Amino acid sequence: MKEAKNIAEKIFDFFIYSNLFISIASFLFTLQTALHFHASASASAFFAFTNFVSTFILYNLQRLYQSTKPLADHRLLWYQNNRRVLFTMIFVLLSLYYLVFKVNHEVFSKGLLLYVPAAALSVFYFLPPFALRRMPVFKIFIISAVWVFSGAFIPLLYNDLSFSFSNIHRQEIMYLLSQFCFIAAICIPFDIRDIRSDIKHSVKTLPASYGISRAKSIGIIVLLVYMSLAQNTQQLTVYFITGLLGILLMFFSEEHRHRYYYSVLVDGLIILQFCLSMILFSGN
Repeated sequence: MKEAKNIAEKIFDFFIYSNLFISIASFLFTLQTALHFHASASASAFFAFTNFVSTFILYNLQRLYQSTKPLADHRLLWYQNNRRVLFTMIFVLLSLYYLVFKVNHEVFSKGLLLYVPAAALSVFYFLPPFALRRMPVFKIFIISAVWVFSGAFIPLLYNDLSFSFSNIHRQEIMYLLSQFCFIAAICIPFDIRDIRSDIKHSVKTLPASYGISRAKSIGIIVLLVYMSLAQNTQQLTVYFITGLLGILLMFFSEEHRHRYYYSVLVDGLIILQFCLSMILFSGN
């Protein structure tokens, strides 16, 4: 029984540490745009796969880069021990994406051009000499902006397959703002978890700069703003349930919580938001 439990835990750790879980969350976050705005369905499907591949690659490249430094974190040690598997998975995903890209690149070429600066910002986020994540309280804004820009803004520029900035109206802007607040808020528990490491490496996150209690308060306020940006009954239901659970997770966030608390429960809010949207919007 104990051996079976250890095997199951190793498989689950691989699913989390390899960034498959957060890549799936990114995929569903993008598909969610089509549930709220049906005209963006084709673009959302293409960019959902694009975001799955880019999230998997960029998140793992960041961790693999960090694992080349002196190790004091078991998470980074995991990347050092599994780098061959991760590079193989990256190669396979790039090959699959090439086939999808070959068929769709002309239709979505304008969106892909906009995607380039978001991808570049993701690289500059962790890579010297820029390392933008070290800029005071800038980390949350980069992550939120990249997620919302690539997962919602670009798909919303398409009305069916017609690309235009005029496709963005008040409803779309309110949705973008709500998702920015949502992603920004759920970044804070991770900064609470990493507070010692961030202080050690001079990364000025909210908890490191203002303390854990104030960071939690800010996170809860941002989640309340997210909930207030709902534009209809279905959206209010989705935002209220997701936001309420987010507030609870924010409140109980501590530096030494179990690793699954953040990687599964907090990141899982993204998947929960999609599932609730699918239940409430798919019939419309």
